[in-house]
Amino acid sequence: MLLSERQDRELGWLQPLKHDLSAAIDEDRLAHGLLIYGSHGTGRRELARYLAERLLGKVLDENDQHPDYREIVPEADLPEEVVKGGKKSISVEQTRDLIQFMQLKSHQQGYKVAAIYPADKMTNAAANSFLKTLEEPPVDTALILVCERLNSLPATVISRCQHLRVSAPPIEAGLEWLDAIEPNPDWRPLLEFCGGAPIFARELAEQGFIDVARGYTRDLAAIQQRRADPVAIARKWVKTDLNLCFRWLYSQTAKIMRQQASAGNANQSTEACYVYLRELNELKRLQNGGISMETNLARMLFAWYGGFTGID
Repeated sequence: MLLSERQDRELGWLQPLKHDLSAAIDEDRLAHGLLIYGSHGTGRRELARYLAERLLGKVLDENDQHPDYREIVPEADLPEEVVKGGKKSISVEQTRDLIQFMQLKSHQQGYKVAAIYPADKMTNAAANSFLKTLEEPPVDTALILVCERLNSLPATVISRCQHLRVSAPPIEAGLEWLDAIEPNPDWRPLLEFCGGAPIFARELAEQGFIDVARGYTRDLAAIQQRRADPVAIARKWVKTDLNLCFRWLYSQTAKIMRQQASAGNANQSTEACYVYLRELNELKRLQNGGISMETNLARMLFAWYGGFTGID
């Protein structure tokens, strides 16, 4: 989700990065291939759009339309064998079309700009197809790749790009931005859940996740107090967004570990928490692998039913 032009201008934490990019353009030292990375919801895509607009000398419309700009995103329909983890991918045909676009003459006698978002959704063939273009780019062209983590891309692509990391702003700055859009007493816990990424927090609020998280909290408390059956709760939770569900369980376990560390009473339960976090990560990795998510989620909830030492 890209923000409106007004909201984009108000992403104050991006201003230093925008200043650096603008200076690089003015001094003719901007790399032809730029890799913008950072956590989801920190403003990576907004920064990429700013760079494209700066190079094109024109503000893109709401659909990012411009004759010298092209953006590729995962295709809606791809053969199953090229889909990563059961999700949509960016195909080699898309990147080949992008290469052809970049080799054409500019309509407005200026830069031609292409963006790939998210770049870590490219198939291996797609990533390999434009290595030569990264090494020997046409004159006055820029290729912008946006992803979460550098190691999610092939080393051959990483080594051919200039890297720019977008960090989450300080919590108070994120809260100020969110409150300016819509005052909400629940922003702080949601923002912390999102790792300080304000745009991600806003997306989840719009999706109604605040109420979902409250339901998770009630259910987990009932499990801990032995008032609820973990199997029944798992049956209910498996119908929600499992990625967010696992992330929420992870955050609750991490919270317990922080509480123990601050109280100076780290003990055997801390090791149990580490094991729990590893199993959560593994379950998340395997969620498209044909295993019973309801059964495995119930198993994870039984750990809370049994009680970790230090959990309130």
